[in-house]
Formats: sequence, structure tokens, C-alpha cells
Amino acid sequence: MPYQLRNTTTNTIEHGPGELPENWGPMLGLPQWDDIGAINEKLKTLPDYSHYEWESVEVEDSLPDPEKVEADARSKVKALLRESDWTMLADVVMTNDQKAKWIEYRRLLRSVSEQSGFPMEITWPIMPPE
Repeated sequence: MPYQLRNTTTNTIEHGPGELPENWGPMLGLPQWDDIGAINEKLKTLPDYSHYEWESVEVEDSLPDPEKVEADARSKVKALLRESDWTMLADVVMTNDQKAKWIEYRRLLRSVSEQSGFPMEITWPIMPPE
């Protein structure tokens, strides 16, 4: 989980977002000594860091995985074709104009992968009215 260091007085980010550093104590001027007495003496000389806090942040992936996007797009094409299979049955009653619109819609679905922006940018055909 990524973290960032926020100055709570000025509401500014002083560090991050990123992983919590292993040396996050020294980043605030805190020593990593084993001698408690030395730490207490050092703490007396440090500025007041009480107005700083580490907070976890949500960071979105910068780019989606193109292979997953392509697989999702191809799945959507298959699903939309399945949903419109009924329009190609011989016993479906519709006008020649309606049939032509469905045939064109299904042709456009099959050619989605030929679009120049595929798979990241797809112009999906509009389903004709039933």
C-alpha cells in the first residue's frame, strides 16, 4: 500500500506517494539508535514533527493491461452477437429494412477489432431497435 507524508498544518504532501521508506524515522530526524537515552536526548533537540502524519493512499494503475482490455473487448463482441442471434432466425418476423439493420449491426460488431484504436478505443455500433 502506498503512503505519503502530509504536513497537517499546511495540508501539503512532503513525501510520496510511494512505499513507506525503511528509514521513515530518520526522514523526520529521528535517530535509529538502540540507546534509549541517546534517542531521548536527540528528541529534545529536534523540531516539532507532531504536525506530520503518514497516510495510506489509493494509487490507480497508470495504464490498463492491453491484453486484458483486448480479451474483454472480444468477450463483449461475442456476448453482443449471442444476444442478437435471434434476429437471424428464419421464423423471426421483421421487415427487410429491420433485417438489414441487424445484419449491418452484426457486421460492425465482427469488425470492431479492425478499428484503428482497438482495443483501447472502440466505437461500439448501436443496436437497432427491436
